[in-house]
Amino acid sequence: MKQTWIIAGVSALAFSATALLAASTAEARGQDRKAPGFEELDIDGDGLLTEKEMLARRAAQFAETDTDGDGLLSAEEMVEKARQAFAERIQPGVARRIARQDENGDGMISPEEMGPPEGRGARMFSRLDENGDGGISEEEFETARQWRRGFRAGRRHGRGIGTE
Repeated sequence: MKQTWIIAGVSALAFSATALLAASTAEARGQDRKAPGFEELDIDGDGLLTEKEMLARRAAQFAETDTDGDGLLSAEEMVEKARQAFAERIQPGVARRIARQDENGDGMISPEEMGPPEGRGARMFSRLDENGDGGISEEEFETARQWRRGFRAGRRHGRGIGTE
């Protein structure tokens, strides 16, 4: 019984973290993403974007990513740039999540503030545990994984795990 609660708790935390990431990423795709505006790209302010201005923007981005200044981009530099961009995109959603769940006002979310494993996490666990034995078999896990792949590819068609 204790093991079941531990598994349920870990599952709920994992599902919550995944939901946070998905929600934050989705929110970031909208107004929080900062693509350069026309004025920023139009360096000379003449109301036209020239190839020279576009190449200048590209060179500036390259130089910003080339943190060691060797004129080459390493995998590490490119990964770091991607991490920074991702962190900037999800920050507004993360801040909203913390504000919503931070009951004691310390700016962080404790396991208690995340809530018990009831609710969405428990419902998801129940759906994954198709035979109701209190555990998720490898076959049940693979079914869920295939469903998620279909969902990401837009092939869900309104059906979920345990509803087909």
